[in-house]
Amino acid sequence: MKSTFQAKLAQHMLAKAEGFTLIELLVVIVIVGVLSAVAVPTFLNQVERSRFAEAQALLAGVRTGAEVWQFDFGSYPKDPLSLFKKTKRPDGTKAQYVDGKASEIAPNYTLAANNGAKGAKGTGTKGAYKGRKCVIRYGAGGTTCTQ
Repeated sequence: MKSTFQAKLAQHMLAKAEGFTLIELLVVIVIVGVLSAVAVPTFLNQVERSRFAEAQALLAGVRTGAEVWQFDFGSYPKDPLSLFKKTKRPDGTKAQYVDGKASEIAPNYTLAANNGAKGAKGTGTKGAYKGRKCVIRYGAGGTTCTQ
């Protein structure tokens, strides 16, 4: 009697079994694939743009410090790293024109003079920043980055 009941219960459950067909599952997989094919490149482009924006924002602090230096000394610094050191100003006081260390302000870049031009350059040294170059132009020039 018990086995008859179990058999009828199993037969009843199988008769009412509902689920997705193979075609329905394949359609869902194709839709998800198409959406991810569109979304992933867009996401990667946003990441790339954010890295450029980060570099420009970080290196803009160097440009601002150079403007203050120019106001104090009458010329722009020959070495952008001097902005990070305490320097004796013409009035005898000491000042550091950019707070922090160069490695903290622009951690993924090394700073150097831009071949005697009125500016500096940062070269990416780590990870996704490696090989990327940013040029800081003193005055109204701004900061531009290229890959």
